[in-house]
Amino acid sequence: MTQEIKIYRVSGNYIKVHRKYEFNKLVRSVSEKNAVDKVLDVVSSQRIKRRKIKVTSVEIVPEDECDDVYINALAELQ
Repeated sequence: MTQEIKIYRVSGNYIKVHRKYEFNKLVRSVSEKNAVDKVLDVVSSQRIKRRKIKVTSVEIVPEDECDDVYINALAELQ
């Protein structure tokens, strides 16, 4: 049983030094939960605690609407 890899757009925000930052990250993942976990890994690597990161939305993005060069190159390899 193979699972299809999809492109997810994860949006959210965090507060660092009394300033609010927003982010939108595109990731390739098998499930929504794995996509959120990958984004939390990337954002928390910038010395931000996971509990301070709030994910507001997760949505599937069609391959033709994805504008990230790296994600598109990975999709072409399959």
